[in-house]
Amino acid sequence: MEELKDIFPETDSIKNIETAYQASGVLMSKDFYAMRLVADAQEMQVAAMPKEVAEVTLSSEDQALSSQEKMDLARSIVSDDEYQKAKIRVYTNVNYCIDDLITNFLQILTSLST
Repeated sequence: MEELKDIFPETDSIKNIETAYQASGVLMSKDFYAMRLVADAQEMQVAAMPKEVAEVTLSSEDQALSSQEKMDLARSIVSDDEYQKAKIRVYTNVNYCIDDLITNFLQILTSLST
């Protein structure tokens, strides 16, 4: 990231990739929470869980759910509107970043050839 900032200090590339990174962090948190719900629903031992999943603490309300309710909640977490919007933010901002980088590289190449 720092290398991009050095090459393109005043472009939207950095802003777009940072926005995508933040949105992907939201998605990861939701993914890990959903995975923890599934792991609990399947009565998986904490020691058998990936570290990121084992570190998730379910809310007391979610801990009290039945196995089926945990599975249903996990499914809904990774398919609700908020999750889908975050995925779109990631894809959109990555694409904006790529477009901006290509435009800037072309400008650099053009300036070098003149």
